[in-house]
Amino acid sequence: MPTTIPLRFLTKINTLLLVLLFFTFPKLSLAKEGCSLECKAYYYFLLAETSSSIKHKEYYLKKCIELDPNSVFLKKELALTYLRTDRIKQAEKLLKSLVISHPQNSGVKLLLAKVYLVQNEPSKAEKLLSQLLTSSPENKEVFRLLIGCYLEQKKFKKALALIEKEIKKNPKNYELWLFKARLLDVEGRYDEAKAAYFKALKLSKVKRRVLFEVINFLNRNSDYSGLERAFNLAVRVHPQNLNLVKFLLSLYVKNEDWKGCEKFLRNYLKNRRNDELCFFLGLCLEKEGKLNQALEAYEKVSPQSGEWYLQAKGREVKILKNKHPEEALKVFSKLLNYPKKDKNWYLTILDLTESLDRCKQGIEIGKEAIKKFPEELNICLALASNYACVGDYKSILKLLAPLLKKYPKDPVLLNFVGYSYVEVGKNLNQALKLLKSALKLSPKDPYILDSIGWLYYKQGNLKLAKKYLNMAVKNLKEPEAAIFEHLATVELKVGNQKKACRYYEKAYHSAEHKVDRLRIKRELEKCLKGF
Repeated sequence: MPTTIPLRFLTKINTLLLVLLFFTFPKLSLAKEGCSLECKAYYYFLLAETSSSIKHKEYYLKKCIELDPNSVFLKKELALTYLRTDRIKQAEKLLKSLVISHPQNSGVKLLLAKVYLVQNEPSKAEKLLSQLLTSSPENKEVFRLLIGCYLEQKKFKKALALIEKEIKKNPKNYELWLFKARLLDVEGRYDEAKAAYFKALKLSKVKRRVLFEVINFLNRNSDYSGLERAFNLAVRVHPQNLNLVKFLLSLYVKNEDWKGCEKFLRNYLKNRRNDELCFFLGLCLEKEGKLNQALEAYEKVSPQSGEWYLQAKGREVKILKNKHPEEALKVFSKLLNYPKKDKNWYLTILDLTESLDRCKQGIEIGKEAIKKFPEELNICLALASNYACVGDYKSILKLLAPLLKKYPKDPVLLNFVGYSYVEVGKNLNQALKLLKSALKLSPKDPYILDSIGWLYYKQGNLKLAKKYLNMAVKNLKEPEAAIFEHLATVELKVGNQKKACRYYEKAYHSAEHKVDRLRIKRELEKCLKGF
């Protein structure tokens, strides 16, 4: 009886057990008279299995095959030995002969297909794998390898047809939909690829890996509405994942889609309380110009939330200061009595003292903050802003210049120091060096461009002054009185009186501090009298 069947099962038996069996039963010894061919083949197979040398294993396998020449299993083992030693052609030759002699053996065909793939012959592998998939349509390994063959040969339509056939059998398999989306993407069929990606995303229940792939696809194609839809779906499935919520919010902010932001946050906050998100709702409403609704949202931010409460109250003050200054001062007073005077509290208060034109009070509070947080850059910059609004640039230099060694690449610090040198009228070469360094770090910052333009004006270079100040105005996101005033001064100097008056008027309407408004008003009146 041939040994093909028992030898096939031998691979599942622990090798050590086989060795023990062999040495336990001396009747298997070849020395015994009358040992059958089956017995001898078994003996050599054990030696092959226990051999640590590939060379010896090959030798014993060949001995086995001599004794049992019809064994497909043994010949497959020999082919694998050839493959392990990079003798691809020998493995191919042996397997091809097996395919001819045993055309129904799927294992041999699969191994030969893999050999073809190793040799970068996907067309040969494709032929075998197609036959195998026809006879074994549920074989996932064959399916995967055949798809790989199609892709290697750029036969995307064939690959897609195979995927769609599989999807009909497994319509809820998100991996198949993901594969289909990738193929459609490669073919440039964007809308179909998008639909397949969203199908995969839903079926996967928004698995992180799938979500990131979908986002990457949509982002690559600048599909904002698709990104919004993907994140909304992710948040619906994982509502407790605040990172997803923040990703979606950042998308709305980046695209300045304040209506979309409002709609999302209102729905999300219906049955939830979250101070951070409530603050962002107020910010979205403020950007839409819905100031009363923004105030209502800010009012809901709890004092226990710390930073978000401080920021919300700060926004309230800035909304109220123009139309309801008394109410703004009430909110400000409430903040002054806030029990936790940490770094965020000082930053909020110093920002508001400047905004409310209470800069002298801000300077005193800022000096107190510096004692608690010496060399804390943001505190120093906030105090410097209060010094600037009373025109004390010498104090700014005394405060900020020593920090340049510690923060040599902070564009705001570099700009503040450089501009202060310009205002006090000294070290202008050093100031230009600092300002150019700041501009390299932040090339479109209107405040840095303004500082450089103003420096050139002080040096008498009106052409460059006008160039940089125009760039500053162009890059403004919100009106800035100082920049408008500087450009008006330069335009007046070069004889463009009409433009000068227009910019003085803009400066007057956007000035926050009383002293600035009075000065700009005088300049505007003088300008208008010149017509």
